[in-house]
Amino acid sequence: MKNANKIDIEKKKAEIGSREKGFEESIRGELIKELRQPANKLPKRVKFILEAQRVGCDFEDSKRQEQYYKRAREFFNKGSLGEKVKL
Repeated sequence: MKNANKIDIEKKKAEIGSREKGFEESIRGELIKELRQPANKLPKRVKFILEAQRVGCDFEDSKRQEQYYKRAREFFNKGSLGEKVKL
């Protein structure tokens, strides 16, 4: 009984390995096909990566700008000489 289970497990491992290899070959083929497209178009995957990177940079810029405005608001609320501005 144990030998039968071992054989089943080995068969399943081999099947999974062949599926993984098939996926890798498929992905590699799609990427090569996209890279061979005309030079004026970026592959979809590259576009996605660049877009994600841009969003990350935009977030960091917005975060820095918000910190700048927050410090400026605090400065103006305190007044230029440390006194409250009377209106």
